[in-house]
Amino acid sequence: MLLAVLLGCLAVAGNVGLLALAAYLISLAALHPPLAALSTAIVGVRFFGIARALLRYLERYTAHSATFSLMGMLRTWVYARIEPLLPAEVQRNNGELLTLLMQDVETMRDFYLRLLAPPAVAGIILLAALRLFAELDTAFLYVLLAAFFICGVLCPAGMYYWQLGNAGQLLRTRASLNGHIVDGIAGMTELAAFQYGEKLTGQMIRTGKRLTTLQARIAWGQATSEAIGLFTLHGSVWCILYLAVRLVETGQLPGVYLAVLVFAVQSGFEAVLPLTAASRYLPESAAAAKRLFSLPESAVSQGRARHEDRLNGTVTLERVEFRYSKDASPVLKNISFSLRPGRPVAVVGPSGAGKSSLIAALLQFGYCDKGSITFDGKDSTYFSPEAVREIFSVVPQQVYLFHASIKENILLAKPTASQAELEAVISQAALDELIDSLPQGVDTPVGQHGQALSGGQRQRIGIARALLKEAPVLLLDEPFAHLDTLTASRVLAGLQETLRERSSLWITHQLTGLEMMEEILVVHQGEMVERGTLRELLAQQGMFWQMWCLQQDRLPFE
Repeated sequence: MLLAVLLGCLAVAGNVGLLALAAYLISLAALHPPLAALSTAIVGVRFFGIARALLRYLERYTAHSATFSLMGMLRTWVYARIEPLLPAEVQRNNGELLTLLMQDVETMRDFYLRLLAPPAVAGIILLAALRLFAELDTAFLYVLLAAFFICGVLCPAGMYYWQLGNAGQLLRTRASLNGHIVDGIAGMTELAAFQYGEKLTGQMIRTGKRLTTLQARIAWGQATSEAIGLFTLHGSVWCILYLAVRLVETGQLPGVYLAVLVFAVQSGFEAVLPLTAASRYLPESAAAAKRLFSLPESAVSQGRARHEDRLNGTVTLERVEFRYSKDASPVLKNISFSLRPGRPVAVVGPSGAGKSSLIAALLQFGYCDKGSITFDGKDSTYFSPEAVREIFSVVPQQVYLFHASIKENILLAKPTASQAELEAVISQAALDELIDSLPQGVDTPVGQHGQALSGGQRQRIGIARALLKEAPVLLLDEPFAHLDTLTASRVLAGLQETLRERSSLWITHQLTGLEMMEEILVVHQGEMVERGTLRELLAQQGMFWQMWCLQQDRLPFE
């Protein structure tokens, strides 16, 4: 940026030199001097003409290059700040996140381009102008100081305070409109089914009108400020002309320099006039920066990145208390259990009991205030969050599929996988018959969010993807929720070999297939209320026994 400021000063100086020397050349030529007397001025005009264009190009190139580098670092910082906090800490919808990652970051571009270098350039040019005109008459100094104060301070300040009341509303309204648009696209089927589309469209129209009103208000303020700036420019030029004429009349200034002073002052305002337009970006940039830097810090210690450590998949939780954010109530309390290779563990319980929060705790998507989580005997703080997540392979409740082919979505877990590895996990997830029935086979596009496939098909692609990662610990959150009984049995049979080699944690509402579990944990209201094998839990006739009876179409008191 320092180089951009220097080049900006030189570009303005080149513009002043070009116009001033051109005015001098024309004025001198009007006196019909010998051609030799004009040669220096002619060469000077050519020099400043080329230098001005070259310096302006270099200034823009340098400023934009520095800005794009800073923008790249800012985008990386924002994403790195968001990624460890998702999905629970950042309470924003997709439209707001889109605004945060795209438009708010783009708004900061104006801060770097328009709000850092231009004021410095204007200040340097003002000092140079004062130094030059001080040798002629102090009256010039008063005119320049007043004009620069109005154009460089009052007009930008007025624009700033005008924008201050609108910038925050503008960003919030834009984020709201983006949220409506994203919701309208993602929920198109539900909107049509429940005839809610017209209402959402009405909300979009009203939000769009508010956005247009705010933009018009901002444009009106900018036009007024710029008009005042131009009026001040021309007024100062007339004042300089008046003072210069008086000097010419008294013989203190040769007449040939009259136009030189006027054009030098006019061209010097190139440095100060953009400040009014730039000031409108300050409140918006401040609001965007506030939104960006309001992102909370990562909930977990960064630890030491030790991807090279070979882990066998033994995970132990001791009296863990977990919450999603610092101010939230604990969603898990006093949780203790262990995962070991070949020893699958299931977690059951009513909806909202905190079952899925166990996976969030293991993946460090929140705060473990009490207790400890260890991996092969090493505390989780020993590892970086990235290293911890390398340990796990996850099948979430809602599998996210990218707008790509089936193959590309599965290979997301291991891009270097061989064809044999790909075919193996496809078979384990009972996807082979589906793929064989598709004209494009494994290269069939799945559509946006996998909408070309059924819920069960998406779920099996998620299972295949998780198996391909070959992580030592497999986390499955309702893996069979969208599958029919026959398909679920096929997938379960395909997982048998994997379950013997890896640690696994099953989150499920379906109580079938639990006889293969080494231990079943019953969670209610964030606490573990029962644990044991299927036979032991049925013998206790507690909460698990009641759930079992209800799923077997029996009443618990029969």
